[in-house]
Amino acid sequence: MIAPTLRYFRNLNNWTQEYLANILKISQPAYSKLENGFTNIDEKTALILADLYKVDKEIFLSNQFPITNNTVHTQNNYTNFLDSQIKECIDVVNGFNRNLENLLAVIKESQNLAIPRKK
Repeated sequence: MIAPTLRYFRNLNNWTQEYLANILKISQPAYSKLENGFTNIDEKTALILADLYKVDKEIFLSNQFPITNNTVHTQNNYTNFLDSQIKECIDVVNGFNRNLENLLAVIKESQNLAIPRKK
């Protein structure tokens, strides 16, 4: 069933059903039916999702969850997808660290410039 795969990738990206429905040019209830297994995904939709998530379209056309899929090609695409997500997280953390270092430098500088109080 494709439903867990759709939900997995959507949650991994913190996207709403409405957001993905807009990308697929369908209604949110229609997307919900896909994600809950009430309707099947077509090849066009699988291609759009594969491009969006940077994975092989077979992830969305097969009946297997991507983690348990035994095809090397799909596993490689899935691994590449996870690698890209990890790199994005590292970039975010590095950006946060740079911002924190800049903030600490500003605080330290402001403390050096502070006028001493009279006793």
